[in-house]
Amino acid sequence: MNTSLLQPQKQAILQRLANNKPSKWKLERAIWRAGELRIKEAAPLLINLINTDTALRDYCIAWALGLCGSRETVPTLLNLYNSDSPEFVKRITFEALLKLADTQTITYLKLEIIDNLPKQTQIIARTTSSKIFTQFSIEHPYYLFAAFDQLYQLDNEYIRPALLNILRTAPFQPNYFRPIRRIFKIAEYRCDAEVFAILAYRFERTPGNFDNSLPAYSWNEEQGKHLADKRRVYNDELQQDEPSFVYSYQTQQYLRRRVWRTLKVLGEIGGADYIKMATAVLLEYSDTDTPPVRRSSFNKEDYYQREVKHFWDAYADYLTFNHILYTNSYRYQFNSKSWRQLRRIPLQV
Repeated sequence: MNTSLLQPQKQAILQRLANNKPSKWKLERAIWRAGELRIKEAAPLLINLINTDTALRDYCIAWALGLCGSRETVPTLLNLYNSDSPEFVKRITFEALLKLADTQTITYLKLEIIDNLPKQTQIIARTTSSKIFTQFSIEHPYYLFAAFDQLYQLDNEYIRPALLNILRTAPFQPNYFRPIRRIFKIAEYRCDAEVFAILAYRFERTPGNFDNSLPAYSWNEEQGKHLADKRRVYNDELQQDEPSFVYSYQTQQYLRRRVWRTLKVLGEIGGADYIKMATAVLLEYSDTDTPPVRRSSFNKEDYYQREVKHFWDAYADYLTFNHILYTNSYRYQFNSKSWRQLRRIPLQV
């Protein structure tokens, strides 16, 4: 995309960041967009907004500063990292520091993470043998998953091979999925194409475990029957620290859409990251991933009553795969959830 087309949007974002007043345009969204577009001029405005609202705002600021900040931003991020912020804020602040800080600071931060690991995991995190780490991951999966996302934050040549194997095979079940989801967000932020692509592929291929749209029912004394209320069946369970249900159908669809949105934003700003990430996603697919070709038909009434038939390609259900290949194509059309080839290809003017 021509970056000059983004200039009006960048100016609007800078104006919103400078005006911390109630608005229909939520400040957190402007902060996030400033990071996506790598607006360097936004860094001082973002720093002024730290500790002005909720922890979620601080999370967004740290996320954005890692993408549009500089070495001058590091002391501010270190102060946020060493504060009493919630764990999720510290996690993204650490990632922002990895992008901006010098080697000595990064080494110190990683050693600090190791020191805070459970004792059994501390020892293995310091290993200089990928074979030893892989053997530990096989024999002691509980200890590994208790600190799975922290180990990915360390991400060195000894830890990475085992982590990649686990990410390809670990079930999207309780005790596994939450750290996997955190790792996906970190990989997305780092533009770690290999990890991002592995999980993007699995989100496409792994169906959700349950339907989180089912309404909950409660007894209504006045009417003498159960009535649906605003809650959902699994609401209370999902609020638990260790829920029994994870990775719903809705979560799967959200993550599929998020994968494409991440790539789309990278494409908007230009640079090599889009190419690297999109290529890695495509390389995860093979000829064995082709489900049967689907056909659908329906009756259409206009001047004539007739049956309309649609034919869907074998790869039609793969959202990001098709977006990468056909978003700008005149031959294919995205239809709600799947891609199909147009019978009549429109003329290009």
